[in-house]
Amino acid sequence: MKCPKCGQGDIAERKARRGNIFWGCTNYPKCDFTSNYKPVPQKCPECGSSYLVEKTLKSGIFLECPNKKKGAEEEANSKRRSKKAPEPGAAIVCHYSKRIGDAPPPPTAETHGPVVERPESNKELQPA
Repeated sequence: MKCPKCGQGDIAERKARRGNIFWGCTNYPKCDFTSNYKPVPQKCPECGSSYLVEKTLKSGIFLECPNKKKGAEEEANSKRRSKKAPEPGAAIVCHYSKRIGDAPPPPTAETHGPVVERPESNKELQPA
């Protein structure tokens, strides 16, 4: 998928210093597009955004518009916590969201292997 910001670079999956995965433009120093959710090359049917994002939540997998904003209650709570001023460029608000699948199952011993305790870890804890 081509970068929606610069139009020249491609979107690549990257790994941050802390180990979390994000998607960013391959023309990084020139273009600073990043997304925490996987971009999908489909146009938004409501606002016409050039891409949608794929979000995996506990309730399922959703395709959402990147212009989708929080609800009024969540936004009011976040304003109390943060001292940042709202961004002036974020004027477009879209509410498009479409469920496309079920959430992945939680990890189990069968899928991630059993937890093996080492014999040395059974020692009594020593006071500090």
